Parts: sequence; C-alpha cells; structure tokens
Amino acid sequence: NGTHGAHIEVGAQRIRLRLLNGSTARTYCLGLTEDRTFELIATDGGRLAAPLQLDRILLSPGERAEILVSLNEGDTVRLRSFAHDLGVATSRNRDAGAEDEFDVLELQASSTLRAAPALPPTLPTATTPKESSAAQTREFLLGDNTINGESMDMSRIDAVVAPNTVEIWEVENTHSQPHNFHIHDVQFRILDIDGTPSPPDLAGPKDTVYTPPGVRFRLIMEFGENRAPEIPYMFHCHLLWHEDEGMMGQFSISEGTPPPLPAHHQH
Repeated sequence: NGTHGAHIEVGAQRIRLRLLNGSTARTYCLGLTEDRTFELIATDGGRLAAPLQLDRILLSPGERAEILVSLNEGDTVRLRSFAHDLGVATSRNRDAGAEDEFDVLELQASSTLRAAPALPPTLPTATTPKESSAAQTREFLLGDNTINGESMDMSRIDAVVAPNTVEIWEVENTHSQPHNFHIHDVQFRILDIDGTPSPPDLAGPKDTVYTPPGVRFRLIMEFGENRAPEIPYMFHCHLLWHEDEGMMGQFSISEGTPPPLPAHHQH
C-alpha cells in the first residue's frame, strides 16, 4: 500500500498473506527472497483443491491470491516483485514495469515461534460447472481499448444472460498491449488456454485473468438470480486507463428483454 519499509513481525512458523494487486496498471510477479517456496491456497474467489507449492505468482491488476509462508526462528524474508515476461514486445514489457524488481514486504520472524499445524492434503472448494451444461458460448475480443470493437456506452447492454444458467465466455487479447479481463457478479473457472487445460495456479475460482496477446481463454461460469435486473453488471479490462478509455461492457441477468436502464445510469 505504498508504505515505506513495510514489514510484519511474525510470531508463528507459518503466516497467511492475502495478496491484492490494487495497482492501476502494473503486474507483479511475486516471490520470496532466496527463492524460497510458498503454498498457494486460494485465488480471487476461493480455495484451490489442494495447496500448491510455488516460487512465483503473477498478479495483474484486480487479481488476488492467498499464500502460506513458512519461517524459521529469527528469519528475515522479503516478499519481492521480480522481473517477468508479459508476452508483449520488449518496449511494452518495459513500459508496463515488468522489468522492474523491488521489495514489497519484509517478514521478520521472532526468536521463538508458535508451532503451525500440518497443511491438509486437500481443501474444500466449490465444484466447477460441467461444460455440457453451458447454455451458450460468447466471444469477447479485447482490442484497442475496445471489447468486440465497441467502446463502453452506459446506454447499451452488450449481453443478456438468463438467470440460473451456465455460460462459456471465450476471451482473446487481439491487441499488442497487456490486458486482463474482469467479470462482475460471478467467479469463473478457466476451462483451457489455447486448448490446453489451465495450469494449477489458475485452476481455482477467479474473476480476473491476465490475457497476453494472441492467447484464447475459455471461461465457464454459473449465473444466479438478479433481484434488480434493471441494473447491469460490467466486464472490463482491469488496467484502469484502458477501462477509462472505453474497454468495458455491460451485461444484464434477465429473462428475455431486460427492463430499461435507469435514467441516472444512462446519463
């Protein structure tokens, strides 16, 4: 949060960190100094099926993660953002800050630490909707600060979703810039990335995903009821200057034609 010399005094053998990328545009590749590993246990909207040992995790704006860090008595360990490749040209990678390296947080372990329980081999988590249950598939192309060639228009509904249905959304960044995709109201699961099953660190419930250029993501999600169908939800790039330039759309959860938008929403 911009705190100078941010640190935490740790009194146990293991600490859980809830990580949120609240930056407007920067993507972080977070890891621990000395290449220590940590356990990822949850992503944006819930737990993984089992703890996953990692040494790096990529978080684009809006993404969250919960990790477990194990410490020894008297340890000093830093959470650090490392240089990474966003799948774009070198100049765009540099402009996005992906070549930067800097410390984010220092963990200072006490001289005596409380014992930590053993990690469970599995974690309770919500089930993934079956692909065969999807009512329809939609396509979302992320272009030059547009989605499907359209800039945000508060008077336009871009998609109408039936209540209590499952849908598949196919998302592809057709641009040369870094983008990500965030959906309000639901948590999705990544079915596959360019036809390949999602890696374990992206297998949990999510509402935001980084989308490098030229890569197609197939997302599956289940929509519930909407008690106020006249009020739409949004989907957008979470790099805020892209969103502000118009890289956003609206969907309504409604039976048939949604009711008219409120006048204050349109203007």
